[in-house]
Amino acid sequence: MRSPSRISDDGRCADGLAFNPGPDGLYVIREELPQLSTPVAGVNALHFREWQHDATSFEAMGLLAGFEVNVAGGGEPERIHAGRASAGLLRALGARAHIGRTFTEEDEQAGRDRVVVLSDELWRHRCSSPASASTASSRRA
Repeated sequence: MRSPSRISDDGRCADGLAFNPGPDGLYVIREELPQLSTPVAGVNALHFREWQHDATSFEAMGLLAGFEVNVAGGGEPERIHAGRASAGLLRALGARAHIGRTFTEEDEQAGRDRVVVLSDELWRHRCSSPASASTASSRRA
């Protein structure tokens, strides 16, 4: 893990990391990469795992990479916003599942990472929201 040795006066930058404070003590941390055309980028998974292993100042840490996917079945195909998230993300946000469960550390292991968490809106809109269901089969296009 890189130890920050240089922290800006406003506390928002430390040796290649940009800290963006959010509500309720949440921070978005991005890597600064001035050699690229996009100088601020999301944190890569390897660096995140190193920080997660070595960090002692955070209650929880989570990683999110957003993208869009096509979903089909149960109606017209549509494009939705999605994300690949670490198990700690929902915990860090204080999010709880109404039905079923959220991600666990075991879900991050190779071969066990085929788990989805759906928003209530998507569940009701695409899956007809049977209240007793906690699992469903899906195919991502």
